[in-house]
Amino acid sequence: MPGGWQRNDDWQVALADVATMSGAGRAQLWRGDDLLADTVLDEAAVIWREAPVAVDDEPWGRLRLAFATPAGAEAITRLAAHAVALQQLVQQQRQQWQQARAASFDMLTINEEEFGRIILDIHDGPVQNMFAALSQVNLLQSQLAQHDAGLALEDYTELQKRLPRVSGLLESSLTEIRNFIGSFRPPEFARRQLQAVVEGLIIQHEELTGGTVDLEVETALPMVPLPIKIAVYRILQEALFNAHKHAGVSHHDVRLGMEDGSLCLTVADQGAGFDAQAALSAENEAKAGHHIGLRGMRDRVKMVGGAFEIDSVPGQGTRIQVRIPLYEQ
Repeated sequence: MPGGWQRNDDWQVALADVATMSGAGRAQLWRGDDLLADTVLDEAAVIWREAPVAVDDEPWGRLRLAFATPAGAEAITRLAAHAVALQQLVQQQRQQWQQARAASFDMLTINEEEFGRIILDIHDGPVQNMFAALSQVNLLQSQLAQHDAGLALEDYTELQKRLPRVSGLLESSLTEIRNFIGSFRPPEFARRQLQAVVEGLIIQHEELTGGTVDLEVETALPMVPLPIKIAVYRILQEALFNAHKHAGVSHHDVRLGMEDGSLCLTVADQGAGFDAQAALSAENEAKAGHHIGLRGMRDRVKMVGGAFEIDSVPGQGTRIQVRIPLYEQ
């Protein structure tokens, strides 16, 4: 329902109640040139009065009531218009609450899937490397125990070859563990401004991946509420990580700015691209695969009342756009 409109049958019931309570014989609700509802209780009511309907101090529509007599018609019509506006406002608030509640439930599922992915990454990366290193150490210990009197030249040469392998495996494991820790370490969201938080994330991404990120801050950013600051950070982090890991992207363009009272974030790359609509419509982990992060970004945006758009075509790169309204705090 565009703009949070109720269905026509909902308005028919509401207008019947308004007409009954106000003593009107007929009631009409208009929005622009569209007649949303028309209720007739008394065909003899022909004295029309009209009052504007405003929601959040913004023009929304108009209410027309028809009375059999003119007594008090003006005041009653204005009062009824306020009642209609209140009902529409309540409906909008209910829809926003339902959307936020649905997004929260989705995020619970996404978080569990992300934890599963992290565990799998740790198992397939550092755990496997450490197991291989331990096997090499055990083998070396066994060989040394068999040569108490000393090592032959060929055994010493083999030992020299294996020790660097063990060192390399352990060093690789430590690097991956540091990367995991760095990804989840909170960047002091409350104390730092949004631009500084984003710049720190980009520096971290470049150091960990060797890629480059061009950041453009188009306008001076206002003070941003903490939940929105955290959401922007995690969305950008996931966008950069996903493109690097799954598409081998080595360069990103990131834009951050304000437009019509909303905070706007754009992340673009010229990577492999993919079928974005198919990824977002995937309903389970087996089907979604590595698009868990994409769904997580979408739901994070939804939780802070924003809009999420993604344009991606196989072979033509990806563009993610986020728009989050900033309300006066």
